[in-house]
Amino acid sequence: MIRVAGSHTVVEMMRQGYGPEMACRKVVERIVKIKGADVHKIQVAFLAINKHGVVGAFAIHKGFSYALKTNTTEKLVTANSWFK
Repeated sequence: MIRVAGSHTVVEMMRQGYGPEMACRKVVERIVKIKGADVHKIQVAFLAINKHGVVGAFAIHKGFSYALKTNTTEKLVTANSWFK
């Protein structure tokens, strides 16, 4: 995560116009490329929210979830992942 400056890169991707989920996905793709075969040994996930309140997340492996609460809704959301 430090090598790709993960959180910073997610924010920069959103500044370039990507939505929160796609920004998270792009950073996960970089980590997958860097780690190669060792990617199966780690789990990395990112969660982002943009200035309009749109939320998105992406993980290397399935199973990452997060709680989302608004004024009208409370739900558990499972993030999309690189490996299904």
